[in-house]
Amino acid sequence: MRLHRILAALFVLVLLAAGCSASDDDASSTDAATAGDSSDDALAASEGAATTAGGDGSGGGAVADVARVDLDAVPIAAVDRKIIYTGTTSSVVDDVAAAVRAVRDAATVEGGYVFAQDLGPGRGRVVLKVPVDRFDAVFDAIVAIGEIEAQHIEAEDVTERFVDLESRQATLATSIDRLRGFLAQTTNVDEISRLEGELTNREAEHDVIAGQLRVLRDRTTYGTITAELRLEDPETALLTEQQETGPPGFGEGLSAGWDAVTTMAAAIATVVGFALPFTPLLVLAGLLAWWLRRRTRLRSGLGVSATA
Repeated sequence: MRLHRILAALFVLVLLAAGCSASDDDASSTDAATAGDSSDDALAASEGAATTAGGDGSGGGAVADVARVDLDAVPIAAVDRKIIYTGTTSSVVDDVAAAVRAVRDAATVEGGYVFAQDLGPGRGRVVLKVPVDRFDAVFDAIVAIGEIEAQHIEAEDVTERFVDLESRQATLATSIDRLRGFLAQTTNVDEISRLEGELTNREAEHDVIAGQLRVLRDRTTYGTITAELRLEDPETALLTEQQETGPPGFGEGLSAGWDAVTTMAAAIATVVGFALPFTPLLVLAGLLAWWLRRRTRLRSGLGVSATA
């Protein structure tokens, strides 16, 4: 009996040991499976990142992974507003060349420069680039040159576009670094060719965005002012003077009459002065004609007497 009990106890112990071992194996299997799934997920994520970075060679993946910035969610104080300022003026001046020099000097004093200039008979056009913080000062100085006919100022807020381009540039830079890492690790010829093509596309797009940002930075750093200058039209000046002085009165009529008399006297004096050198000849011709006529009459009288 004791032997049977001992054997039964040993059997139970063996079963318990087997059960514990099976549980440990199941737990190990579960952990391994979980670890495997995690590894697979990580690999899939890496492959997904590679696919996103690699794309199909068209560069479309850059748009999909661009981080958009919501300006409304950013405090106003934290946003550096990017404003493009543009101004135009049109003025009537007495001396176009002098006015052009004055416009150039107004920009140079405030740290600006001449972007373009066109000077012709009776007119001039100057395009200036001036720092945005001195835009108003330069514009007011130009308006004070000559008689202003028209002026216009326009401001364009390009902050959202600027932030979007910066975000796309940063995202493309990250993608380019990732592609270079994949390219350094892979040994597959087809994969190398595909990655190199996509890397070229991403670098080209990055350069385009960098150029757009440079243009925006320049336009938001320096405002543009175009000054149109011209001489006053004589007919327009006369009409303006008549409108300012009103209808003519006694004084204007007397002045006009006196001008007419002096003009006539000048004309008569001119005729007399022209004829004066010919006066002796005219007198001599007149005397000769008188003598011939008198002689003819005397001969006629003598002939009549002789006949009688």
